[in-house]
Amino acid sequence: FFSSGPVFVSQLQKLQQAGSVDLIVSAFTLTSIAALVSEVCNVPMCGFVLQPTCIPSADPDWKCVIDIDAGNVFSLTDHVEKAFTSHRMLKAIKARAESSLPRLRREFGLPVVDEWKVIFEQEVPMIIPMAPGTFSRPSDWKPHIELTDFIFLRGSGGSLSQDLADFIAGAKGEGWKLVVMTFSSMPVARAKMLKCALKMLLEAQQKIALVYVGKKFDDPVSHKEEDQVAALKAEGRFFETERADFGMLFREMDGFVVHGGLGTTVEALRMHKPVAVTGLLLMDQRFWGGVCQSKGVGPEPVHVDDFPDVAAEF
Repeated sequence: FFSSGPVFVSQLQKLQQAGSVDLIVSAFTLTSIAALVSEVCNVPMCGFVLQPTCIPSADPDWKCVIDIDAGNVFSLTDHVEKAFTSHRMLKAIKARAESSLPRLRREFGLPVVDEWKVIFEQEVPMIIPMAPGTFSRPSDWKPHIELTDFIFLRGSGGSLSQDLADFIAGAKGEGWKLVVMTFSSMPVARAKMLKCALKMLLEAQQKIALVYVGKKFDDPVSHKEEDQVAALKAEGRFFETERADFGMLFREMDGFVVHGGLGTTVEALRMHKPVAVTGLLLMDQRFWGGVCQSKGVGPEPVHVDDFPDVAAEF
C-alpha cells in the first residue's frame, strides 16, 4: 500500500476543503505514509502503536521480533534467528518494502529522510495503549513515546450461549478447574488443537474441563482421538464452539491457553489467572508470550507443535 501514498494525500486534502483536520493518527504499518501526508498537508501526526517492538532502539536486547531460544538442539537456527529478528534487519527489509517512498517524497517536493530518525528528533508522539511496566522500556526512548493503559471497548448485555453456560455450570458443580483454549483467527489444524487438548484433559494431575473457541477445521483426526473427544464431551469435560463473548467467558475461567494477540492475552491477564501462549507465534505473539513468562503467570511461549510437551504440566 506504500505506492498509494497520493491517495492518502488526496483524501486528506478533500477533508481539509470541507473543514479543518487537526491530527493524523497512524498505526505502525503506515508511519512513513502518515509522515508524508503530515508534511504535505501541514497537519500534525502521532502514532497509535499496538506493536511496540516496531519502534527502534539501540538497546541490544530490543528485538523487532522476539526470538525463541531452542537451546543446543538447533544452535545454528538460533544464530540465524537472532540475526533476522534485529532492528538492523528490520530496517533493511523495511527499506525494500518501502522502495517507492523516496520517489513519492521527491514528487511531493519533500526531502528523502529516515522517518524514525525524524520522529525521534522532533519527538513526534507515539502512543502505546499498554500499561507502564508491561515490558522493559528501552533506555533511549524519550518521553514522546508514551505508554498509557490497556483499552477495552465492550457493549452492555453480553451473554454466553445456553449450552456453554450449562457446560460451565456442570464443571463447577463437579469441582473441576475450567480452562479455555483459543487461537482466534490463527489457522491451527484441528489435529494439532486436539493433541494439546487431550494432553491437558487426560494427563493433567487434576481433572479440568476445557472450552475450545475457534474454527473447526476439517483436517483428518485419528479414530482413537475422535473417540476420546466424544467420551470427554459426554463426561462434560470438553466443549467446542466457534465463537463466544470473551468478556463473559473469561470471567468464568481458571486458566488460559491463547495465541498471544494483544487483545486476547491482555483480556486473560486481567483475570489474574495463569496464561500460556502457544500457536503460530508470529510477530507480537512472541512478545506477549514473553510478557506472560516474565511476569510469572505462564510458561515460556512455545509453538503449537511443541505445546503438548508442556500442556499437562501447565
